[in-house]
Amino acid sequence: MAGPVAELVAAARPERALGLVLVAPIPTAGTRLPAEVMASFTSVSDFLDARRQAAPSIPEAESERAAASAARTRPDVVRAAADVWNNGHPAGERPSGFTGPVLILSGANDPVISAEVIASAVAPRFDPANSTVTEIGQSSHWPHIERPAAVAGEIDRFLAANLAAEAVEALRD
Repeated sequence: MAGPVAELVAAARPERALGLVLVAPIPTAGTRLPAEVMASFTSVSDFLDARRQAAPSIPEAESERAAASAARTRPDVVRAAADVWNNGHPAGERPSGFTGPVLILSGANDPVISAEVIASAVAPRFDPANSTVTEIGQSSHWPHIERPAAVAGEIDRFLAANLAAEAVEALRD
């Protein structure tokens, strides 16, 4: 759910961002899920049940940790957060203001942020010559928890490539 926030911050402060890594990002324009789906986001337990369905292979310990950290969240806060990611931000209706390198990681079996959502609502916001979309196999909506080594490897490659590009650019200047 932090993908749009990270993108907007990077766009606002591009001189402070080496690049942008988005993991299973909610589209900045919102998910636009139907009202009957959004009705399930009225409490923390409903939200956590929906997350378990979206990422069934999350280790039980992680699921319990998420439940414990969210246990005191008020239902109105859960609903407000769900409304924000469903309705999106006005900036999501136009190309991203961030023009640096972008890595978009998604779970190959993500029922929420599917390959189609990435292709239609996330990736087109960025310059295709400066962005990469990579699916993490054997994962769903939380690839960073389900396959942390695979996600870390992709991020390492992205950073290495972009740090190298920054170093070459610095030498030219």
